[in-house]
Amino acid sequence: MRILLTGATGYLGGWMLRELSRSHDVVCAVRPGSRLQQPAQTVEWDLATDLPGTFPKVDAIVHAAQSRHYTAFPEGAADAFAINCASTARLLDWSVQIGVERFCLISSGSVYEPYDGVLEEAAALAPTSLNGTTKLAAEILTRAYDSEMAVSRLRLFFPYGPGQTQRMVPNIIDRIRKGDSVTLAGQNGLVFSPLFVEDIARIVNAAVNDGWQGSYNIAGPESITLRAFSEIIAEIAGQPAKFELKGADSPDLVASVERLKSRYPMHSMVPVRTGLERTMTGERAI
Repeated sequence: MRILLTGATGYLGGWMLRELSRSHDVVCAVRPGSRLQQPAQTVEWDLATDLPGTFPKVDAIVHAAQSRHYTAFPEGAADAFAINCASTARLLDWSVQIGVERFCLISSGSVYEPYDGVLEEAAALAPTSLNGTTKLAAEILTRAYDSEMAVSRLRLFFPYGPGQTQRMVPNIIDRIRKGDSVTLAGQNGLVFSPLFVEDIARIVNAAVNDGWQGSYNIAGPESITLRAFSEIIAEIAGQPAKFELKGADSPDLVASVERLKSRYPMHSMVPVRTGLERTMTGERAI
C-alpha cells in the first residue's frame, strides 16, 4: 500500500514512519526545507497553504501533523486552525478526488475536555481549549467522508517514550533525576493510562492495514496513579521520589478502551515499567 504521512518530522510521526515503512511505501509531506531523521520519499507542502499539484497518487493517508502552537491562545489560534483543521479539509477533498481508500486522523484525548464525564467515544463533546476544539473540528470534518472511504479517528492519551521532550513524562523524569519534588493533586495525583510511543505506531499501522472506521480511544494497557508512576521512575533512576501535595484529588483521566480492544491485541502493548525503562535508556525510533 502507498501511504501519505503528514507530521513525519514530528516526534510521533517519526515513529509512525519507521513502523509504516516496514510493510508499505510511505511518502512524507514535509514543510519546505524540513528534513526527516530517516530516509523516505518526500513531497514539500506547507500545510497552511493549498495542496501543491505535485502530490503522488496514494492508497491511504495518515494525517498526524499538528500545529506547533496548539497551547498558545490566542496568538496561536490561526496556526492551529490552519494546520489542525484547514489542512484536514484539503486532504479529505483531495482524497475523494484521487480515490484514497483509507484515511487515519491522529486526534487527541483533549477532545474530552474538561474531563467531567465518562471518556468513551459516544460521549457528547464540548472542549474549550485551542487544541481540543481544533482537534474536534477536524474529527467532525472527517465524519462527512465516512461513506467515501474507511476513516478512523484515533484519540491519543498521554503518549510518552524515548526522545520525547517538553511533555509531562520527560518533565517528571527530569525532576526526579535532579532530586526535585513531583507535584500531586491530592495524595496520589491523577490516575491515567500512559501510552508508549511504539504502541501508537503499531496501532496506526493496524488501523490503516485493516481499514478501521470510526473513533477510537488509544490509551495504554495499565491505569496508574501519578505517584506510583513517579515511584517507578525513581526506582529506575536510583533516586528517592519526593512529592509535594497540592489541592484536592485529581479526576481520573482513564479512557474507555473497549472499542480498541475489539480491534487490537492490547495484551501485546508495552507495560508501564518496560516503557519507562526503554524511555530512560534513551532508545529512539531511528
